[in-house]
Amino acid sequence: MTTEVAPFHNAKLEVGYVGLRGIHLDTYFDINQLPPENRLAWITRANNANDNQLFPFGALYSQAPKAMYQWAHAGDSIYHSLQTQFTYKMAHNSIFQSSYTWSKNISNVEGDYPNNQDGIADLYNPRASRGLSNFDRTHVFSSSLVYNLPALQGQNFLVKGVAGGWETSAVVSIATGNALTITGGLQGTTCVSLANGVPCSGTLGADPWGVIGNGALTNLSVRPLMVPGKSCSSGDNLRWINYRAFTMDGYVLGQPPAGDTGQCHGPPIRDVDFALDKNWPIHKLGEVAKLQFRLEFFNLFNHPMFRYGSSSLDSNVNLHFVGNGGSVVNGVVKGTQLVGGSSFGDTPNPSNLGNREIQYALKIIF
Repeated sequence: MTTEVAPFHNAKLEVGYVGLRGIHLDTYFDINQLPPENRLAWITRANNANDNQLFPFGALYSQAPKAMYQWAHAGDSIYHSLQTQFTYKMAHNSIFQSSYTWSKNISNVEGDYPNNQDGIADLYNPRASRGLSNFDRTHVFSSSLVYNLPALQGQNFLVKGVAGGWETSAVVSIATGNALTITGGLQGTTCVSLANGVPCSGTLGADPWGVIGNGALTNLSVRPLMVPGKSCSSGDNLRWINYRAFTMDGYVLGQPPAGDTGQCHGPPIRDVDFALDKNWPIHKLGEVAKLQFRLEFFNLFNHPMFRYGSSSLDSNVNLHFVGNGGSVVNGVVKGTQLVGGSSFGDTPNPSNLGNREIQYALKIIF
């Protein structure tokens, strides 16, 4: 749904709502996953005990439970956005355009082609993997200008040839970083008591939920809790995710994570590109023949930008929070700390946009 208005001469403003609903999206299930009623028994089992009978298909390989993946059309998504665009045509065939989108994309699957690490985490509760999609960007702004300098037709041949008829163009791109799913786990956490004070003992494994007990790792599974009042972003480009904003304390054993997927947005995009070009006609080669000089700047101000991987969940790194130590009392994790020496939150990769690049060309077009 879009409406248009002309606020003044040679100008046009478009404002619209765009919504999309995706159903039956491709994803994976692990059909040999622990049923919810067996998860606590598995999490608190004796060390090195397989307890194959807790799984629907028991032991599959080497007398141990393993994942059994099934392709499924069980994913869904929903997208809402406010989209605007302003266009203004000026003299000398110059034009200015600006667009802004405010949106939210929610899904329970990854946005690109899925694999077994990006499937729905809980066969029995698909909504536990629901949250901001991995390509959600709340704000996207783009502005462009193409401006033709005067041709200086009244000047002599030299002045007109050197200084007249240049075309300049610029593109400004500003956007929120893509949504990131922060995963989590435990290390060296001892079990003291379950809900209602039922005693337990031993050291727990990495998975307090019980959905990856057979090795069926998924990037939409165990997630840490967010600390109230703490921001996802640290403001430091080299460690964009604020490790103080997450904790495994408060996780309820055997239950899904308290928060949604896509808890944080990654480093933003801040880019300016600029180009300058000029054409000289070559009449001896025909009416359309011309000599063109182009000078182009990408990331004009050499603004550093970073990322955690690509848009694919399984390519992201440094987004796994491991809570070390602590204990489980009355079924709730407490007293953990981020494992020492962790690179969690570090921003490992430069943006695909790269550093400033300058390129120039002289070519004949005919």
